[in-house]
Amino acid sequence: FASVPRLWEAIYEGAMKAIEKKGGLVPHLLRFATKGSAMVRKGNPLGYPGHWLGKALFYKKVQAALGGRMLFSVSGGGYLPPHIDAFFSDAGLKLLIGYGLTETSPVIAVRDPVENTLGTIGRPVDETEVKVGPDGTFLVRGPQVMRGYYTETELTKAVLSEDGWLDTGD
Repeated sequence: FASVPRLWEAIYEGAMKAIEKKGGLVPHLLRFATKGSAMVRKGNPLGYPGHWLGKALFYKKVQAALGGRMLFSVSGGGYLPPHIDAFFSDAGLKLLIGYGLTETSPVIAVRDPVENTLGTIGRPVDETEVKVGPDGTFLVRGPQVMRGYYTETELTKAVLSEDGWLDTGD
């Protein structure tokens, strides 16, 4: 399913509050697990004990709370903090981060379920070109890019070149 980053933040915050509420060793075990998972993501095999502990005690519960069968979800419409992205990845839930604008109907790029690199927005969707403009902003051209703002000729000229490149302002 598709959602906004705030949903994932709320789920994460709820899980963290529930764990803190349990008290005792539980919050410490979660910190050990997430540190282990981070090590595994970076290729360090010494993190496996913590990661396995996380899978046994925490990550399966997160999956179950989300229905237990979700393969991936698309998140867009805003910035997803890296620690939230990593937490759900460690829990075995792929968040496919997308990037786009209303002017691009709305997708420019999205992460792929097979090549789901954390900290990225993925690759441009089919038939979409991207480049960095002379002033360092992100430019995009493709069939999803608007033709212009309705009755706003000057505003259109400010963001859309004659050859179809939209200056995203990002």
